[in-house]
Amino acid sequence: MLIFYFIYFESAVLVENGKFLLSAKRIRRTTCTEYVISMDAENISRSSSTYIGKLRSNFLGTKFIVYDTQPPYNGALVPPVGRSSRRFNSKKVSPKVPSGSYNIAQVSYELNVLGTRGPRRMNCIMHSIPASSVEPGGVVPGQPDQIMPRALEDSFRSMSSFSKSSIMDRSTDFSSSRYFSSSRFLSDIAGGVISRDEDGESKERPLVLRNKVPRWHEQLQCWCLNFRGRVTIASVKNFQLIA
Repeated sequence: MLIFYFIYFESAVLVENGKFLLSAKRIRRTTCTEYVISMDAENISRSSSTYIGKLRSNFLGTKFIVYDTQPPYNGALVPPVGRSSRRFNSKKVSPKVPSGSYNIAQVSYELNVLGTRGPRRMNCIMHSIPASSVEPGGVVPGQPDQIMPRALEDSFRSMSSFSKSSIMDRSTDFSSSRYFSSSRFLSDIAGGVISRDEDGESKERPLVLRNKVPRWHEQLQCWCLNFRGRVTIASVKNFQLIA
């Protein structure tokens, strides 16, 4: 059974569902689940020119990998390609099918002793963003007009009510995860910002984000985070990312 998802930008000046942004199609497999992401609400397939990437989760839904059709910047420390990908890349593929599948982010959730009643700890490894980007004077490689498809860029530019301050907020409001175990995860990022790939070339280590731990509000009897008025209903599923 296929399930489809659609993201709209809601605004008082927009009618019906709002302005369409992205769509996705869920495909369940034996050991994982994939979400094909497209900029077309009708044609959601990898053969479409509007296909921009996919999200793959493990069977339990605790580990996620984000794939992009476009490679990250040259200095990115990208994980090595798995065996299955090497076999796939060795085959001839149709020119209509995007052959690029680049691992740009990894997300995982820790097991929660409170179950669904409490917030889950998360960590994100952003392979397409260097750790130096959050340092003074740091920048994210590639400008929006270079890395963002024109159709998607135009969609965001047309959002007159979108606040610039939300872009500048370093406590970005989207969630992250832990893809590795604690010891392996920490050892991977403890070596500094610069690393070297198999060819000996210097590569910047990726940006690592973690979720901000919410506080328990005794009066409201719920877990709370400060969203500066952007969130009005408390939920254990709400989260914020910090570097």
